Amino acid sequence: MDGAAARIASTAAFEVFEFQATRIGCVAADILSKAGAGRVIAVFDGGFYVEFGAGLVFLSGVDLRNGPLNLATSAPGSTIWSATGARVDDRAVTSGECLIVGNRFRFTLGDASIWRPEHSFVVPNAREVSRGLYSFREAATGRLPREGLGCFVQYPTGEAASGGIVERARPCVRALRDWLVGAFRDKETAHPEDVVGLIGLGPGLTPSGDDLIGGAMIAAHALGEGAVASRFWDMVRPQWDATGEISRAHLRAASDGIGHEEIHRVIRAMLTGRTGEFGSLIEGIDDIGHSSGWDAIAGVTLTLDAWLLSRPSP
Repeated sequence: MDGAAARIASTAAFEVFEFQATRIGCVAADILSKAGAGRVIAVFDGGFYVEFGAGLVFLSGVDLRNGPLNLATSAPGSTIWSATGARVDDRAVTSGECLIVGNRFRFTLGDASIWRPEHSFVVPNAREVSRGLYSFREAATGRLPREGLGCFVQYPTGEAASGGIVERARPCVRALRDWLVGAFRDKETAHPEDVVGLIGLGPGLTPSGDDLIGGAMIAAHALGEGAVASRFWDMVRPQWDATGEISRAHLRAASDGIGHEEIHRVIRAMLTGRTGEFGSLIEGIDDIGHSSGWDAIAGVTLTLDAWLLSRPSP
């Protein structure tokens, strides 16, 4: 812990700390633009979540990556927020220009930049998408985590993978791929019951199955298939009580095509043939949660595979 972070931790009970918001995700910005009250629902070493009526916001320091719910502040990146005095159920109040949390923190919002994913508006080309997928899988060889559902990046139907949640996910992933192929062909395909088995599958704040679903919806939007993403959302939304509040907030953002910046960068590179970027992009995926980045990319590759399968044969 550096000196500034140590002072925050040691004096949190006695001072109000004022920080400047530097970057705000587009979903969080919309939530904070409205005056209202909320409360802290979870505190971690790396930051904390505040719940408002319109959704969740995650606050942290200067090093926080861009994401739809994220609010990066001028607080030192080494700050251990669980030691600052922030507590679950602390009251939060926003005026649109300022956010006050408990009796310890004041965040000025006015000068922050708003992050939203860059949309390339490129009409996808099957040849480029196929080449992008192949190149990404080559670049990802040996990089996939043992935990989670990242194995589906290399093995689209999980045929060469084993393990607890992988075996439980396999029929769900196959059903989802088949449904997506039909949906991309504009068929009114019945919703397969197996697909909802992904909701809440795996441990953590954002279970692997949820992250895979989120990646799939983001990829569908990137392909210009927002209607398919909406149909998919309609399928899983009634089942989301099977997962937690934080994961539901990320799924809601994904249903609008918005996720972590690194996910969008990988998708753009796949769709536009910028295969030389994959090495550095994979490092960013590694840094999203324990396995969440790769779980989401599994949903991306699944969706791109289904889109290619739905194309008419040349």
